[in-house]
Amino acid sequence: MKKHIWKYISIREKPNGKIFSGFLIVYSKHWILLQYNEYDTYTLDGYILIPYSKHSQYKRDADEKFIEKVLHSKGIFPSKDPIKKWTSLQEILTQITMQFCVCSLVYNKAGDFYMGRCVSIGKKTIVLHELDRDARWDKHIRIDIDHMHAIQFADDYTQSLLQYNMIKDSKK
Repeated sequence: MKKHIWKYISIREKPNGKIFSGFLIVYSKHWILLQYNEYDTYTLDGYILIPYSKHSQYKRDADEKFIEKVLHSKGIFPSKDPIKKWTSLQEILTQITMQFCVCSLVYNKAGDFYMGRCVSIGKKTIVLHELDRDARWDKHIRIDIDHMHAIQFADDYTQSLLQYNMIKDSKK
């Protein structure tokens, strides 16, 4: 995997075979960070952090190389690692929350997610203050870490709802 840092790759998730694609930014024995391309388009949309234990394989073949060339031709290159300390999940989520305010925790095989601000993290659960689809801060949700499939952040969907919420609140 080391030879593919800053290269466009695809990663297959173990439980359901879902494929995540993007530029490989960094990896550790616990996590893989991609600058994410969610819909097979020639754009990047935030980052996705995948637990290393939940991926089965990765690839970089002709399709990934072609997408990388198209992105480069548009002036789109991978950015630097937004996470400075990779010591623990708590440290990673704290940095994401401080820098981007919200993230999405993908919690099951179907790709369902909760979006919000990380309030606390224990050994087995994460508590998230949910930002709902109407850009309102809602209830606190407890998510089992073992059921978490990915953490997505700095993407257009979450940042747009956060921005709308901040504008809406400033007009009150």
